[in-house]
Amino acid sequence: MKRLLFAVLLALASFSAFAATATLTWTNAVDARIDGTRIERKDAACAAAGSFVKINSVVVGVATVPDSTILDGKTYCYRARHAAGLEFSAYSNTAELIVPVTVPTAIPAPLNLRIFN
Repeated sequence: MKRLLFAVLLALASFSAFAATATLTWTNAVDARIDGTRIERKDAACAAAGSFVKINSVVVGVATVPDSTILDGKTYCYRARHAAGLEFSAYSNTAELIVPVTVPTAIPAPLNLRIFN
């Protein structure tokens, strides 16, 4: 597999605990050979051991992707690389997401219970 000489800069743009979605953005390299970007995720901290798995591929020109498969209390590490046919660039930097545990809001209890005879 041949490596292309362009890079991807990856950033975790936003995270919404309410919607359980992370949005990844990156800066696309400028090269006419690029036909898309591959996004990969490891279900662990970036410094931890583990394998990355492809979670999405987008066409050239797209520079943002949501990840709505994240879970409360988990840590994820992302990376990306450009594709040009069967060739790939080097991997981008990594971006880490620690998803907090959300505590559901309790349903309010009834108030002022009384007995009348």
